[in-house]
Amino acid sequence: MKRKSFILTTLATVAGLVSLSFPSAASAVGESISVSPSSGPPGATVTVTGTGWEEHGSRHIDVPIMINGEQVADPTPDAAGTFRVAVTISKSARGSIEISAIIGNGGSAGTIFQVKDCPKNPTMATVPSSGVVGSKFVQKGNNWLPGGKVRITLPHGSKALFLTQSATPRVGPSGGWQTVVTVGKGTPPGTYTYTATEKTPKCPSKKIIQRDSFTVCPKNPTVATVPSSGVVGSKFVQKGNNWLPGGKVRITLPHGSKALFLTQSATPRVGPSGGWQTVVTVGKGTPPGTYTYTTTEKTPKCPSEKITKKGSFTVR
Repeated sequence: MKRKSFILTTLATVAGLVSLSFPSAASAVGESISVSPSSGPPGATVTVTGTGWEEHGSRHIDVPIMINGEQVADPTPDAAGTFRVAVTISKSARGSIEISAIIGNGGSAGTIFQVKDCPKNPTMATVPSSGVVGSKFVQKGNNWLPGGKVRITLPHGSKALFLTQSATPRVGPSGGWQTVVTVGKGTPPGTYTYTATEKTPKCPSKKIIQRDSFTVCPKNPTVATVPSSGVVGSKFVQKGNNWLPGGKVRITLPHGSKALFLTQSATPRVGPSGGWQTVVTVGKGTPPGTYTYTTTEKTPKCPSEKITKKGSFTVR
């Protein structure tokens, strides 16, 4: 019985020695890595940054970089224990990709790169879509390619003075971007179209292009009658300034008015500079008196939805 007890004790001791001879795999303690951008399309080039690798740096030891178990780089940390290296994600990669850096003791530090397909339906919006000089609006996009820069431009020769927070906002990890714009002084009323472009060389289309617009609404539209009086048969000009370019102005007299005003155009078009005018002849049979007329332009994109101004002409 004593011999059997000795054998069991010996085996237990051996088992303990065996256990000490084969430790479990080590893990990173101070060493770490990160990847930028953290998501993108198949074939994307990303930067792997390592910190906390002082021991490797002091001994000039390379750090193997692995993607899904395959070595793709072997940077050497500097004396401060940091390194940066560019690696390319496989064009056939899908889903979550493990990127790891091997430590000399058999452990590793790792991170994840999320492979995203090329955007199928990128969108862009302007919020709000109209305002006056001095107001602010947001240009923003969704479902663009993470990590890229969006270039926002106005057409050559545009009179818009848009003071932007950033003309090249960065697309975030979720595919969204935005920038705040202020309508600068001196910007004439009108609708201004801008273009947002992101280069996507890894995607079939090579770039994303979207367009949207912002309407600068008139702040102080005016109307005038020149001259302001005359006799039957005389002519006068009805004109406006600082109206919304491109719209039509409807000129009307009150129902039942006895004035016979023969107008060159009852719906003059507002020009690019916000001005309009029409020539009116005082028709025969118009009795003396002061006649008030109303000018209206529909502006559905502006808060007021229309501009309404009144003017008058006196028949002597």
